[in-house]
Amino acid sequence: ELSQAINEWIHFYNERRIQTKLGNQTPLQYEQNLVA
Repeated sequence: ELSQAINEWIHFYNERRIQTKLGNQTPLQYEQNLVA
């Protein structure tokens, strides 16, 4: 359970967390906008 919770937090932190340095976008949104 702990391992799964840690993996979920890492996924959130790396892909879904809004970051001001990326223009208030998630890293995933930022990457998609660069590719588009």
